Amino acid sequence: GMLFLFENPQEVTFWNKNLLLPLDVIWVRDSMVVGHDTLLPESLTGIKYISPEGATDSVIEVPEGWFLQNGINVGDRVSF
Repeated sequence: GMLFLFENPQEVTFWNKNLLLPLDVIWVRDSMVVGHDTLLPESLTGIKYISPEGATDSVIEVPEGWFLQNGINVGDRVSF
């Protein structure tokens, strides 16, 4: 997966341009999961943009299905 860390909480937008594999996008703020979205390849959906509800200070991208397969839930604590 990939981890994106932001110095300060901020509004962010992710997109699927040139994305080859479906991804779970996990939104994190103050070390807590605040949301989750799935981003599909551009070839399947065209260009799509996703954003969390509110500001976030980190984002985790993992293969699609990882979020549910690992029992991750909104409200779970995370540490890096």
